[in-house]
Amino acid sequence: MKPERISALVLLLLGLLSRPVFGVPPGAIPRADSPLPIQASYPPAESRILKIIHPWPDNPAAQDDLIRSLLADGYGGVVCNVSFAKYLEDENAWRALQRALTEA
Repeated sequence: MKPERISALVLLLLGLLSRPVFGVPPGAIPRADSPLPIQASYPPAESRILKIIHPWPDNPAAQDDLIRSLLADGYGGVVCNVSFAKYLEDENAWRALQRALTEA
């Protein structure tokens, strides 16, 4: 292989490896007023897809794990509801939902 092709290949690989393949790198969620190239690479939360959740886990640690997973997957937020078990009547389910939304 010619040296200039090897150089071009190395530069291409370095460029690809310097960017995340999946998810959002830590601290890379820009604001809506960030420069357009940054918004295109890492859209602000209000421009990202929303995840539908039926329902949030009751356990706080499981909620935190889910939030971290959603952020890592690049979601901008969630669409959710209270648990369907005893729908609208279970105070614990409401508390779990409120805690999850506050943390998210």
